[in-house]
Parts: sequence; structure tokens; C-alpha cells
Amino acid sequence: MAGKAKEGKYPVDESQMDPLLPVTNSHTVGLDALRTIDKLKIKQLVSIREALCGSSSAAKFNIFNEQNEKLFKVRESSAYWQRLCCKARRSFTLHIANNLKQDIIRMRREFECFSGWCWCGNLQCCKQELIVESPPGVVIGTVSQKGSCWRHTFEIKDVNYKTIFTLVAPLCICDGLFSCCCENKFTLIGTDGITEVGAIYKKYRCPLHEATSSTDAFLLKVPVDLDVKMKAVVLGAVFLINHHRLSSSLPTLHSRTIHTSIRSKNSHRSIGKNSVARSHGQEKSISKSIVQQSRTIISSSVSSGKVRPTPSEARECTFEDDSSSIKTDPVENQRCSPDLFSAVKWTDRKGVTNNYHKNRENNRKKKYTRSIIICSIITAFILCIAVVATLLAVLIKPNVTSSNSTPDNNPCVTRIFWNTTGTIYAGNGSQGPSLNQLSSPTGIFIDSNDALYIVDTGRARSLKYLPGAATGVLVAGGSSGSGLNELSAMGTRFNYADSNQATYIADAGNHRIIRWLNGASSGVIVAGNGTPGSTLNQVRNPYGVWVDSSSNVYASEYFNHRVTKWSPGATAGIIVAGGNGQGSTIDKLNNPTSIYYDESNQNLYIVNTGSHTVTKWRINAPNGTIVAGIAGSSGSSSTQLSGPLGVTLDQWKNVYVVDSLNSRIQLFCKGDTTGVTIAGFGSGGSFFILPYGVALDSQLNLCVSENGAARVTKFWKL
Repeated sequence: MAGKAKEGKYPVDESQMDPLLPVTNSHTVGLDALRTIDKLKIKQLVSIREALCGSSSAAKFNIFNEQNEKLFKVRESSAYWQRLCCKARRSFTLHIANNLKQDIIRMRREFECFSGWCWCGNLQCCKQELIVESPPGVVIGTVSQKGSCWRHTFEIKDVNYKTIFTLVAPLCICDGLFSCCCENKFTLIGTDGITEVGAIYKKYRCPLHEATSSTDAFLLKVPVDLDVKMKAVVLGAVFLINHHRLSSSLPTLHSRTIHTSIRSKNSHRSIGKNSVARSHGQEKSISKSIVQQSRTIISSSVSSGKVRPTPSEARECTFEDDSSSIKTDPVENQRCSPDLFSAVKWTDRKGVTNNYHKNRENNRKKKYTRSIIICSIITAFILCIAVVATLLAVLIKPNVTSSNSTPDNNPCVTRIFWNTTGTIYAGNGSQGPSLNQLSSPTGIFIDSNDALYIVDTGRARSLKYLPGAATGVLVAGGSSGSGLNELSAMGTRFNYADSNQATYIADAGNHRIIRWLNGASSGVIVAGNGTPGSTLNQVRNPYGVWVDSSSNVYASEYFNHRVTKWSPGATAGIIVAGGNGQGSTIDKLNNPTSIYYDESNQNLYIVNTGSHTVTKWRINAPNGTIVAGIAGSSGSSSTQLSGPLGVTLDQWKNVYVVDSLNSRIQLFCKGDTTGVTIAGFGSGGSFFILPYGVALDSQLNLCVSENGAARVTKFWKL
């Protein structure tokens, strides 16, 4: 990257900037705690077990704001054998919880067979990538390594995999005991490749701490008005840097050898601690364990305290201890020869009597104790397992645990639901043409950026509300008619928005699905030809619409009792569900309205308004399965529905249904046909006036459109 990064106003997309809103204290649920934050301190917790034993422990961190208030707690989830063998190359999942112990962010990195080299960052086997999710299971961005010849470079990307920032490491990264000479600064560069918008600092601490621990401390600086999701993604870069470049093993604590000198029993001259004793080269080094096992050495006991050797230049030999000094009777003109110890014996704790000095060569061979031999065998066994595990890790890439198997926030597991008193989120409750008003809203959709799209059928238009905005933005229609720049009055139903912010609207009154690109003044027909009929080039009164990752469009046809699939550019569709006439049996649909497509399992969830059910139908299957309601039975019990309209799912495949004629929202947990009322029907004082559509944002907050109240009501997740 040429040139030095200069500070100033950062050139980033306005979509990544977040309006300042009132923020609560550090116990704020979700990402709102980051809204007014421009500095974060990340401190790794010291593992006593790792420091003393050298074993690899899962990393833990605390995250503080500038006032040293703890905002989040981070814990690592990874396999022990990978931490032991793979070190910085290991796969891991980081769970970030707030002070209420709620997991709000999850970061995961998969195992790659090589890492640490900047020049091979473009290769899949080397490239390091961290995926950031909030809430767990909903991807909000990634941090990816970028290939470079001489310095480490990372790209900060949003949910659409669009590069928002570039993170550049210093040419020389200092770490460890001598890092007092410099401080590592990783520079956050804007989209123009020049302007510095923030930085990550690896903070140096005292030399003793750096020498005895591998724990790290970081300081993160970001723009205060950056979108909270991108702040969370930049935070992920800190942990990727920590594991990718600065991870190091702890210093090994070696066993100590205690040296002792043994003198003749017949020697009589006592010597002080600072004196010199000549031992004719017979000074012995034995381990502390042998000393402790000894019960009798020249009829004296040796304490287990710290033992120091006396120098070997004196005439006599002396055995010294901190708590006692063992000295024998004097003998003139004698040195400490091996013969003097021939009668000295010691007994180990198994009762085996040994002559320690009888055979000096044999004693040298007995250097290692039984415990050391056992430890060596165990270590060799562990190393064999580690080698096998490493080979398996290279050949078989470990799977990252999906959010479906981690029920941290699953309401069907925690039984923690929503505040039953809602707040007006869009519209002001009065019908009108202004952008802060609605008139007969029907379908709603929330995209990955938590932008709310509303079909306002009373005004033949579609509006987009950004998070926290009091006024919407016109994205489609605005006048009634059948032209490509118009929508039918009182004839538009449900909608969908793709990753490029293009809006798809089921224009039932004009018998078509129409797509409006972001910022376009007119739309394009992507399903149907604008005329009613039952041939495959027509859609008759389409209500529901969905678009998969391949841009295939799915349309539910209210009066044709079927769901058709339209490939990009196709002039005719194919039937993927229903099409067998109207009915309440499992092989038929009955006035289908809203649809939701679970692409990973290829299942369509279809609301059968005419038969008061929700059906799960696998693509191209001959029949479906009822997951909510009783076919042909309208009622208000927990197993019944009456005139259902909207439907959506969460990441755990729980089903949320707008039970319109019962004026309530029903939650059907996965695999359970008994519903739970979570909003409306007078629960907690909340009432709906003709509820129509339902959607969930990234924090599982619930939004409901009220066709008769000209508003969208939001219920906050507890």
C-alpha cells in the first residue's frame, strides 16, 4: 500500500454509518452497547493452569469501554487437541456475552492446514477468515486475510462480502519479553486505500508479565458513528490477529535438580556455609525426590527444604540444609574418597536396601527415577495421539457447530419471550400519503441490515424504514395503475428484499411479480405477464413472494392454489408445490398467501388461508406436511388458526404465524403443533387491528403490520 495513511474523514458507504440514538448503560442487550463507543479495551484473562502446567486452555477475554466498564465477556470454544497440537492454526468459536450472560455475538474460524504466512493469504489452504454473527447464526460480516509479499493485511467485509475497510499490520511485529521497544499498531484504512479511520493497538505491559504469560491486551479505535454491526466485525479482527499472528506458547517450567554434597562419616572438621570443601571430585547430584525418599543417610535425616551445595574446593565434605547441617567426626589427613562411603546404605520406601557407592557406574545408569520413566511413557503416548489427530485434522476439516445446535437464545428452550406491550415502529397510526404515514400496510420484510420494507397497499407503494428512522423512503410505486412505474391500488400483498436491496412485490391486482432495483424509478416483471390465467406463463393473484440465492423467484398464486418457481429471465414458471386443485388434503393448497423458503433444507412454508393451516412442502414433492393449524378447522384454541396470513421462521426453524382473525401472533416450536400466543389477543394488554405481516430482526425483535391501524408495531425480545 503506497504512502502513509493519513487521518481525516473516512470514506465509507453511508449505509455503514449509524445514527446516534440514546444508549443505556453497560447492561444494554444486543449490539446497542456499541452505538456510542469509539474505543474498546480487550484484555485476555490469565490462565493459572496454563502458566504453571503449560497445558493449553481455552482463551477468555473481557471487553471494556473507555471508562473501564466491562461490556462483554468472551469465551473460546475449541478442541483441546487442536489447542495442544495446532496452536495458532486451530479452529475456534468465540462466544461474546453481555453482562446479562446473553450471547449476542459469535465469531468462528475454521481450521486451515497452513497459516502465519502473509504471502500465501490468497490460497485457500493458508487464507485465514473469521465469520462474525449477531445474533448467533445470522452472519453480519467477515474478516479475511489478503495476500501480501511483506506484511499481513486483512479485509473487513460486510454481510454482502463487500470490503468496507482494510487492516494493515506493521512491517515488523514485536511481541514477547522485548516488546517494550515498540508498540504494534494495525491501521484501519478506508475504501480509498489511503485514509486512516481507526487502529488496533497491541498494548505492551511490564516485562515480567510478558515473560511469564501469553495473554495479550489490545486497544481498538473506530469511528463513533460507524454502524454497530461493522464495529462488531472490526472487533472480530482483534481476535483474528491475536490467534493468527501474536499467539505464542507459554514458557515451559522445567523441573529443578537439587545438588547435594555427601562427606565421609569419619571426617571431623566442620565447615561454615561460605567455606570450601574438597571432595576429590566426588560431589553428587541427586534429585529432590531421591532425597525425600531417603530415610537414613549416615544415621541422619535430610529435611525436604531447599538444599544448596557447598563448593568442592575444601578438604572435607559437608552436607548442608537450610534447616540443619549434618557433620561427622573429624579424621585427620583424609579426603572424601569413594571408599569412605562403601558402608553407607540407604533404604527407599519400598524397603529395598541399596549400596549407593558400591558401584559408581551402576549409580550413573540409575539417573532417572521410576516416576520419570512413567511420565516419559505417558508423554510418548500423548505425542502419538497428537500426530494421529493432526493428520486427521488435515484430511478432515472439522465442522463448525451451527446455531441450530446451540439453543442459547432459542425462545422454545429458554421460554423467554417478548414484551407483550408493543411500540409503534413505522407509521403514526393515522392514514395518509406522507412518508411518516401508512395506509393499509400488508406484507413486511426485514433484511440483514435490519431495514424494514413495507407494502403500503392503500397508497400503491412500498416504503423502506432504516433502523430507528421515523420516516420511510419510497422504494417502489407511489401511484396506482398497471404501468411498470405503478402498482395496483389495494392489490399489493407480500414482498421480499434481496442482498442488493432490490425489492420484489407481489402485485396481485396486476397478476405479476415485479422487481424494483435499489434507486430505480420503475420495475421489471419477473413472474407472470400481467394477465390472469392458469397457464405456466401466468400468475393469478399472487400473494406471496420469495427469492433464493440463485435469484429464482417463488410466487404463491391465491386462485391457482399453487406455488411456481421462475428462473432468472424465464417467461414461464414450473410448479413446485400444489397445482392439484383446491382442497384441505396434504397434496393440495387452499388459497395460499405468504410463503417462506428454507433454502438449506429446500422446504417451503406456505400459509393456506382457506384451510387455516401452515404447510411445509419440500420442493417438487407430491405433498406437504401440516406444521400449524388443523386442516379445514377454524378456531381459537392453541392448536387452531383462523384466517392466517403472514409467516416467518427463526434460525431454529420455529414458525411464527399471523393468526389474523384471532388477532394474535402464534409461535409454533419446531416439531410442535401446539401454538403459544406471544403477542395480541389481549395478552399483556396488546391488541391488533387486522394483523397482516410478521418479521424478525437480527435481535429477534418482532414486527407486525396492522392493516386496520395503519402502522407497524414492534415487540422487543426479553
